[in-house]
Amino acid sequence: MEKVEIGANVMLAPRVYLLDVDHRFERRDIPISKQGYLVRPVRIEDDVWIGTGAVITKGVTIGRGAIIGANSVVTRDVPAYAIAAGVPAMVVKGRPE
Repeated sequence: MEKVEIGANVMLAPRVYLLDVDHRFERRDIPISKQGYLVRPVRIEDDVWIGTGAVITKGVTIGRGAIIGANSVVTRDVPAYAIAAGVPAMVVKGRPE
């Protein structure tokens, strides 16, 4: 709905989800299905590797050279050359220079 940008030399394993949209749910007097959407772009910079089954949520930027572990759920930006994994994904270490 909004925008997904994917840089050069990015590797996406099977079943990776890049989501630039999510449901609104602030109001209790209206069914969630009728509240509309929140949209924010997703940006994947160059030379990123995203493992099988990872989910990248709206508004996230994954920095150049980063690695995302399999089955991770990325809800915050990941710095360049970081390795992030988990639910929610957290930086576990950096890539060696």
